[in-house]
Amino acid sequence: PWNTTRNYVTNAFGTGAVNFIKRHHADPDPFFLYVSFTAPHSPIGPSPDIADPRLTALSGTRKNYASMVLTMDREIGNILDTLDNPAGDGSVSLTERTLVIFINDNGGASGIGADNTPLRSFKGSIFEGGTRVPMIIAGTGLPENATYHAPIHSIDILPTCLDAAGASPPSEIDGVSLLPYLNSTIPGVPHEVITIRNDTKVSVRKGDWKLARNAANSPFLLFNVSEDPGETRDLAATNPSIVEDLLNDFTAFETTADKPRHAGLGSAPSSINLNNTFVFAPRA
Repeated sequence: PWNTTRNYVTNAFGTGAVNFIKRHHADPDPFFLYVSFTAPHSPIGPSPDIADPRLTALSGTRKNYASMVLTMDREIGNILDTLDNPAGDGSVSLTERTLVIFINDNGGASGIGADNTPLRSFKGSIFEGGTRVPMIIAGTGLPENATYHAPIHSIDILPTCLDAAGASPPSEIDGVSLLPYLNSTIPGVPHEVITIRNDTKVSVRKGDWKLARNAANSPFLLFNVSEDPGETRDLAATNPSIVEDLLNDFTAFETTADKPRHAGLGSAPSSINLNNTFVFAPRA
């Protein structure tokens, strides 16, 4: 049980995950395990691995942050080892029958020791430093040591897991299974357009082009994130047709999206999630 681990929180998450695999490795149906490590979220402090010699060259907050990542990495290793030998006697391995996905939910935050170089800005921003994150997928049937370059989204995780488990994803859910794209059984890319919204901050990604607005009254900025991943050169003035195209793509997405309501607040108008209030007036 979580409340009796008495461990550093990252170790507690790892222990819980390992124990779950040991309990369920012989289940007749596939299991789903979601391990939501809090590391390296604030508050930032030294983890049990702070004395690891690999951190000798670091100091202060940066060293504490790195130690938290190192502890998380060690626990992920324990999880993978358990998948390879869940019974503890070498009699069974789930490694070749398990899809493992690692992803962060946002870029590193400012002021806590994170470094998103060469990407621009931090958590909460619609620039690449806030939204482009590492993602690793490993499993049977996927190419080894390969890199997939087309943009994907965390909404793809659910249909990908359903596909791996032999189920058909419901047609009404967002996202697509990434498996046929990763193993090249179907051509093209999972998403022609990807949108990001954080209140009045928005961005639209289409191919190598990205349109971004960082505040309600700020101008729209256009970047080619393939040539300029740091988003240092605004190309909006010289590419008005691309700006218009991406605005139209965002409008098409925004006007078809339901407006989710905050839980527990009933149906009052104040409960509407303002992150999905339409605010664009491109030609105003």
